[in-house]
Amino acid sequence: MIKKALVLAAGVGGYVLGTRAGRGRYEQIKTQADKVWSSPTVQKVASDAQDLAAEKAPVVKEKATAAAHRATGTAKEAADQARSKVAEKAPSSDSGQAPSKDGQSTDDHLEGIDLVAAASDVPEEPKHG
Repeated sequence: MIKKALVLAAGVGGYVLGTRAGRGRYEQIKTQADKVWSSPTVQKVASDAQDLAAEKAPVVKEKATAAAHRATGTAKEAADQARSKVAEKAPSSDSGQAPSKDGQSTDDHLEGIDLVAAASDVPEEPKHG
C-alpha cells in the first residue's frame, strides 16, 4: 500500500515538474493532492505506518548494529590476514619489517596493496535469514 502511494506521488511529482500546462494545471493537481492527503483513509494509513515504524525502530537498530559489528570484525580479520600474507612474502630483517629499495618498511607500502584481493580466501560468514 505504501509502495503504491510512493509510486503515485513520484508519478504526480514528475508530471507536475515536466508538464507544460502551466500554473493552472499545477494548481489543479495540487488541490487534488491536498484532498487525497487530507482524506481520513490516507491519514489513517499514514498514522498506522508511522506507528509501525516507531514500534519496529528498536528492532531494526539492534539488527543494524549487530550487522555492523559483524562486518567490522570480518573486515579486521581480512585486513589482518592480508597483512600476514604480505609479511610472509616480504624478506625479513632484524627490526621485523623489511625495508624496501627506498628505505621504507613493508607496513609503509601496505597502503597501495589491494587488501580485498589479498584476503580473497577469507571464508564468508554464514548468512542469517
